[in-house]
Amino acid sequence: MKKSLIVAAMMLLTAAAQAQTITASDVMATYQNAVNNTDSKYCYNAEVEQGIVRTQYVYLKVKEGRGRHAIQTLRPHLKYLYDYDNEGRLLTRTTQLWNPDLADWQPTCQLSYTYLPGQNIVECSYWDSLGQSFEHPQSKVVYEVLPNASIGFVSNFHRVKGQADYVLSEVMAVPNQMFYGSDLVSK
Repeated sequence: MKKSLIVAAMMLLTAAAQAQTITASDVMATYQNAVNNTDSKYCYNAEVEQGIVRTQYVYLKVKEGRGRHAIQTLRPHLKYLYDYDNEGRLLTRTTQLWNPDLADWQPTCQLSYTYLPGQNIVECSYWDSLGQSFEHPQSKVVYEVLPNASIGFVSNFHRVKGQADYVLSEVMAVPNQMFYGSDLVSK
């Protein structure tokens, strides 16, 4: 159930972002928007190299104490690690969760992006703590834009653990404008 919610959220976020290809500038814009949201219960920081976000930290704002002696502290919450290809497109986003008992970041999941002509694929792998590595991807979302068509498709696949083949879960037709800006639809 939790994994299917993550896949559904991936589909929704991509559609809402109106971007099929996620670039380094998209990651930077998302980070800057988060930083500028002063109403958030989170605080953000990043490691940036040559204008590219490589690591993003998310801290939870916590109020400790009562009355005039109350103070706000930051607790580590999430860490995102980003890798890009030579064209500046996102290849992987690895999510780590802060473990207060170990006082260390623990890997949780990894999104891997593949870019093909007219099709982009996002696969989600989860951390296997026993094997100390990411499992084979358990879910996949395929964003497909048909040439000269007004619609594209978002297809959601899942894999039964231990099996090699993906199973189609759902397909959603989406106007091409959800993938590209309206001036790029015909490209």
